Amino acid sequence: MAQVRDIPSPQSRHAVSALPIQATHFHEGQQARPLDAFRLDVAQVPAGDPLERHLGAWFVATVVLDAAAQANGAERQLLVRRFLREHAGQQLPPLPAPVDPEILSDAVLAIAGEMEDAVCLALADCALAALVRVLPAGTPVLMGRALSRRARLALAEMRTDAARRLWTQVQSLGRRHALPELTARAALGLGEIEARLGHPKDARRWFVRALAVDGSTGDTRAGAYHNLMVLSAAAGDFEASVEYGRRALATNVHAHRRTVLVHTAQLLLDMGHPADALRTFGAALALPLAPEDGVVACSGACVAAAHALDRDAANRIVDVLALRIQAMARRFSLVPRLQYALAFAFAELRDAYARLGRHEERDAARERGRAIAAAHGVGGAVLRLDAPASIATPPRPALSPAAVRRVLAIGAANDEAWLPASVS
Repeated sequence: MAQVRDIPSPQSRHAVSALPIQATHFHEGQQARPLDAFRLDVAQVPAGDPLERHLGAWFVATVVLDAAAQANGAERQLLVRRFLREHAGQQLPPLPAPVDPEILSDAVLAIAGEMEDAVCLALADCALAALVRVLPAGTPVLMGRALSRRARLALAEMRTDAARRLWTQVQSLGRRHALPELTARAALGLGEIEARLGHPKDARRWFVRALAVDGSTGDTRAGAYHNLMVLSAAAGDFEASVEYGRRALATNVHAHRRTVLVHTAQLLLDMGHPADALRTFGAALALPLAPEDGVVACSGACVAAAHALDRDAANRIVDVLALRIQAMARRFSLVPRLQYALAFAFAELRDAYARLGRHEERDAARERGRAIAAAHGVGGAVLRLDAPASIATPPRPALSPAAVRRVLAIGAANDEAWLPASVS
């Protein structure tokens, strides 16, 4: 059994800087250990960032969970109890009462979600992998949920083979145990792989299949509708995209609502409804957002404000959100997968400044975006930054009266309390 009592909590990146690491990437079938995962994640956190404190606590929690996965019998139970008591704040019944596997699963999924939101994907994956090994036999639903989360992390890093393998395991569990939740969840995940690989027709078939499963969860339905919204918008079918966005929001699943609001707002902006887009971006920004969504929401809201408000009101909003974009660019400067979104955000900020006639800031935003794109080889963002600034409001596509009403209802449904009274 691992002697977890002898492992210190790293207070900063320097606490483990002299320790060897076996690999910088974890390949198919290779299991990350907590120290390796910590080293990978801390390398993406700027020195002195307050997140270092959380990383230390997450590292210790993962060490305890990993030790439980390596232990057996009474030793495993003691370590699981330690994890739940010290790192999840759980009050547990005295021994010999066993720990409810669902309590353990919920606790690990919650902590892994915090790690994921902070872009600490290696530690999150390590914790989830330990959960899979600790869960007792006879808990296929809990096992499938943990495997799905691991697959989502793999896809976020474009490890598509690993993601496919994990979601195929979820699919097999669903079929073997007749569990529609897992069958639908796997279909959604396999569709997301195809979408990421640029196969929209195959992706659409998987998403439709996920929606057809009787007994799927609201979380899966929201994800399928959201993905169909994105695919339809990319194909230029705005009417279908609006309807899928409405259905995704109607599921009222909080975890998906954040991303759906951001993408719906962007859709409204692209359709020539900047005021409704601004309200919807505002509703998203009132929620805790994942880093990618936060970057998109801030830059999109800048463009929407520049088109929807009078100049003074727009300038106030753009000034506040530009500071947030700059702060995120500093915080995530070492996270490769966020560099395209950051470079694109400065392109949109450039457009907002151009619309407002702020030429000095326009040029500075363009140069900041170009520097990010050049440093990380983000060619698509360079093309966007080199193109002339877009200052015209996009034309409104021809939609049926019912679709127009849905568009306006989405904007009207969102809280505009954060906006100046001059919103049009």
